[in-house]
Amino acid sequence: MKWKSQYGIGITEVDKQNKRLFEFVENLKINMQKHTKAKMDSSNLVKEGFTEIIQYTHEHFECEEKLMKMLHYPGIEFQKKQHHELVTEIKELLLEMKTGRRYNVIQLYNFLNQWLSAHIINEDQKLKEFVDKRRLDNPNIKLNDPNIK
Repeated sequence: MKWKSQYGIGITEVDKQNKRLFEFVENLKINMQKHTKAKMDSSNLVKEGFTEIIQYTHEHFECEEKLMKMLHYPGIEFQKKQHHELVTEIKELLLEMKTGRRYNVIQLYNFLNQWLSAHIINEDQKLKEFVDKRRLDNPNIKLNDPNIK
């Protein structure tokens, strides 16, 4: 799945980070396909890709949650719960990989892809609606604040 501009919520830093998450997942898929075609073991590549995704999602979720807190977003607790569940799930999958348990690379990719797209299309769009309303109520509000990072 590729990033589409309609996924954006209109806050530069958050949109940039969401786009980067799509890139991480897409790069993981491309690299896995290359390794499969070359009949190379992709387990280390997958582990590294998932480790990178975990690190980046932590940073991104902190940024997004900081923004939601700053805006007094009413859906913040639900978003935090979803963020926590994703990170926990990825960590569990990574642990399974590291301990040598079998895993299906396609299922891992599909899980990440589906979660990311569903979360951005559903939950982040609710945040966008909230942000748009705040902008209508207060046109002078500064939401592309560098302190959001």
